[in-house]
Amino acid sequence: HIASGGHVIIAFPEGTRGDGRKFRPFKRGPAILSIALHLPVVPVWIAGTYGILPKGRFFPRRGTLLVAFGDVLQPPDLNETTPRKMQSAVMMAEIALAVEALAQEPRMPLGVD
Repeated sequence: HIASGGHVIIAFPEGTRGDGRKFRPFKRGPAILSIALHLPVVPVWIAGTYGILPKGRFFPRRGTLLVAFGDVLQPPDLNETTPRKMQSAVMMAEIALAVEALAQEPRMPLGVD
């Protein structure tokens, strides 16, 4: 069972690479996994990927990424009676809000401690 094996699941909720300017609609896959396996989600925002590997390219080029980690989001309680489809929709909305908030936070310039 993955929950007890110390493994990490990485899921990209947009489902594909975008153009780097705006978020694509988030899909519910990460929320469904979190609820089904009763695992927490750590929202992550990554900026700069489009410049390194834009759509249509197969080999990455050098570049700089910014990565920000959000607060851990817990899945609903196992005894929750709300239908799973509703639970996953609510959790996906929470994940999306957390990632969008990370994208809005000011960052320190690179190379500054």
